[in-house]
Amino acid sequence: MFYRIFLLSLLGLKISCDSKEKQPPYAPNPIARVHNQYLYKQDIAHLVPADTNPQDSLELVGRYIQNWLAKQLLASQAEVYENNHPSDIEKKVAEFRSALVTHNYIQKLVSEKLNKQVSEEGIISYYETNQDDFRLKHNIVKGKFIIIPKNAPNIQNLKKLIISTEEADLLEIQTYCSQFAKDYSLDEKVWLKWDDLITKTPFRKIPDKTRLLKRTSFTEVQDQLYRYYLKIDAYKIINDIAPLELVKDQIVNVIIYKRKIELINQIKQDILEQAKANNDYIIYESTN
Repeated sequence: MFYRIFLLSLLGLKISCDSKEKQPPYAPNPIARVHNQYLYKQDIAHLVPADTNPQDSLELVGRYIQNWLAKQLLASQAEVYENNHPSDIEKKVAEFRSALVTHNYIQKLVSEKLNKQVSEEGIISYYETNQDDFRLKHNIVKGKFIIIPKNAPNIQNLKKLIISTEEADLLEIQTYCSQFAKDYSLDEKVWLKWDDLITKTPFRKIPDKTRLLKRTSFTEVQDQLYRYYLKIDAYKIINDIAPLELVKDQIVNVIIYKRKIELINQIKQDILEQAKANNDYIIYESTN
């Protein structure tokens, strides 16, 4: 702390003596000045950690002051240049402010008026009309997938449980997998990416994975540590139309976005018509 006080006092004394400028009554204890811009001791008090040695402290504060001086001088010269060589900066600032204010106002009106409710009929209609927009870029499957250690108990019953559609068997396999499986997916209503599903299994080594997908309803393989079970209930391959349930949220977002654009255009048109009715603007004939 002593070093920080000593350093700031020294800098204040040195710069004050060098500049020979009178301190303004409204700005006590400045340590640097560029025209009417002042740098004060409190502005640099946070720069020097308490455990910094005097030499490092002096260098740190000195660099900060030099950078501050350069910044202020550059800004001052830029202002002088701008005054002598007028540019369109003020125009750009005004245009930016106008655009920002206008954007905020339109967003306020949109938030008040936009209908975000999309009916099931509207979703289906959009899906059926724009199916080419929903072509798959990867293979997908529905089914069951289990990775289980080879030494898991009662593993011989697992195939029967996977194939079964009985409610009791579904509950049993869920309990079994939660206890012993390394990884599993049992929800047959969920579409999964085929490549993601098999990426950490021996199936990944099969050259034609799409052919495997088409020709397999149930299969199992093993390696040194695990057995891999795969039951496929449904699949779609690359370039097929994606199932509606997979793109439903996307469709809702697109419909709402289109409504938003239409609403913004309508807001602008309404403003023009209201202004015309109130004689708020005039379009002068061209003199050309």
